[in-house]
Amino acid sequence: MYDLASTNGTFLRGFRGSLFRDTELILGSRRYRFQLPAKTMPSKILQTNLYQSPAKILSAQEHPRLTEIGTSSDAATEYTIRDQDINFGSSPECRMAVPEDQYLSPVHARFFQDGLGRWMIEDQKSLNGVWLRARKTALDGPAEFQLGQQRFRFNPK
Repeated sequence: MYDLASTNGTFLRGFRGSLFRDTELILGSRRYRFQLPAKTMPSKILQTNLYQSPAKILSAQEHPRLTEIGTSSDAATEYTIRDQDINFGSSPECRMAVPEDQYLSPVHARFFQDGLGRWMIEDQKSLNGVWLRARKTALDGPAEFQLGQQRFRFNPK
């Protein structure tokens, strides 16, 4: 299956997936973009500088972020992922909580870094699943995918 650069994308339901720069997700009734911090290239060091604590704004740029998309930029919610293992859901006990989303399970998904430092997302047995935007994928077994607002189940029998 290939997404031909559609406006709304093709999303696949998954149990666990790798997150890359600007990965789009559907969690509950909302779309999000996973953003990795910008890579900074070290400049040529001419001398040793005295240590200074980084500003808060720079600190936030050093962590991945999950940003709601499809809303006005003023209303977009952004979560900074400061831990290597964090839960997302409707429960206030989740570090990233969206209590007003009735399509989220109390603990819907888990964001974590694997042993190699890659960011991953894992469904926590949620009712509505974790959906990742895909550009190209092989449908060689049962799968669920979403095109626009329509969801489909593929069973190659």
